[in-house]
Order: sequence, then C-alpha cells, then structure tokens
Amino acid sequence: MLGVGLLCLLAATACERRPTRAVRLPLNSPWWQPAVPMTHAALSAVLAGGFPLPGQDLDPRRLQVLRGYLAILAEGGPETTPELFPDQAHVIAYYLNAHMAWAHALGAAPDLRSRSVGGLEDTPVRVDRRTTSLRELAARATQESAGEPRTALFLNPGWRGGPRFPPSAVEGYSLTWQLAEQGRRVGGAAGFWALDEGARQVRVHALVEELPALPPEPGLRARRALDLVPPPEPLRGRILATCGEQLGRCTVSWTPVAPPHPAPGPQHPHPATQASDLRQDGLQHPTRPGRSL
Repeated sequence: MLGVGLLCLLAATACERRPTRAVRLPLNSPWWQPAVPMTHAALSAVLAGGFPLPGQDLDPRRLQVLRGYLAILAEGGPETTPELFPDQAHVIAYYLNAHMAWAHALGAAPDLRSRSVGGLEDTPVRVDRRTTSLRELAARATQESAGEPRTALFLNPGWRGGPRFPPSAVEGYSLTWQLAEQGRRVGGAAGFWALDEGARQVRVHALVEELPALPPEPGLRARRALDLVPPPEPLRGRILATCGEQLGRCTVSWTPVAPPHPAPGPQHPHPATQASDLRQDGLQHPTRPGRSL
C-alpha cells in the first residue's frame, strides 16, 4: 500500500502545472561577450549591379539598398563604435567601403552632374557621425593601410578612366585575399601593361605612378607593381625575359589615363536618384557650382 501511495504522489507531482518564468536577456551584450564585427553585405548587393559613371542613373532597387547602407555608415564607425572593429583589417575595410558607397551615391545623383570630379570629391557627406568627403575618406583609408599600395586600387571610381570597383564589398576577414584579387583584376585589364620588345620599353598605366608606398625610381616602382598589380602570366613572363629580373634592360614609361567615355542613356534627372533623396542619409548638399564633367 505504501508503494502504491508513493507512486500516486509522484504522478500527481509530475503532472502539476507550474507557471514558467520568462528569461529576459540584457539589451547590451555583457562586457565579456565580444561584439560581432561589422560586415558590408548591403554594399555587395549594390556593387553586384555594376558602377554608374557620372550621368548614369542608379536603379530604384539598388538605390534603396544603398540609402540604407549610407545610413548605417552615418551612425557608426571605427571612432564612435570601435567594438565593431576587432582589428585593423576591419577598419581599413570600413573606409574603403565608405568611399565606394559614397562614390556610387554622388556619381549617380542627377542634380550633381554639373560638378567636376574634384567637386564631387569635396562634396560634404556624413560618415561615422561626422562630416567628411570622398577626398578625406581616401586619405584616411591610405593612412590606416600605411605600407599597402593596393588599397588605392579601390579608391578610383572610374571617373578618370582608372580601375573599376570590385564586384563585392571589402570585408575585414578577407582583406588580404581581396587586395590580391583586386591587384590581379586591375593589372589584367587591357592596356594596363604593355611591352615593346624591339624598343625594350615597358609601358604601365599612370595609376602605378601614383600608388603610395612604392619606390620613386620608375624601374623599381614598375618592378614592385609587377608583383602587386600583375599582368596576365604570359605577358609578365615576357617582360621579365626581355627586361631582366629587375627590369634593368628596359625603360619604363607611364601610359596617360584616358578620359572616361560619355555616359550612355538619358541625361535627364531620374526621380529615383535625386541627390535630395540621399541627403537624409548623410549628404550635405553642395551649393558651389563646378565645371562640367
């Protein structure tokens, strides 16, 4: 009888319904839990559609994604939210992506089409809770990546005939690989490298003359660029075979940068890409007139 009573008591206890208590997590992560590094998938979605030259419209879908990304950039960055940038690679990626995103926005804004390239580079924008410009963002990216010339390959939006942007945003966790890929992509473009074997002359895109952290002497500069911004392998091998390992048997000249081609398509303002639409996400609308692009 005692055993039967004990079983009944246990069964009744097991079936008793007790209210559960809600567990509330803290709004902010505790100090011992590292923050998730900032990533840039939204910009990758914009870059995947190609880069609009000044005078070209940005389609409404990409514009909406870009506006959201610019708003994120305006509210945080390495200075105001350092917990999102665990190492220097993430800091470099932030400034490179901020430059690329705002180059997209400014280059596609119809009411800025009368501005010169220099005027667009000096247009005030909002990044990391402060007012800055494309020119200052490029200088900051170069400063943060001191000693790495290839970051400059992400800072020319093609307005002067320079290298186009990559097909995706730069991420801190893959920065080393992306620098190498962008170097191969740029160096492999038609006309970036050329060899006149009879005259023993190597012609290189003038962008190499401006890359930071390279030797000033043209031959040494070109030799370093041959590794960092390499041409396709058959041409690279021919250059070394003709000119020697240090290019000492050849002269080096810089190929002038060709002006960008006129933008195709209609030149009238597209309501989806007015700069006034971007202004709420950080664009400080300029009032100073500039010469035509």
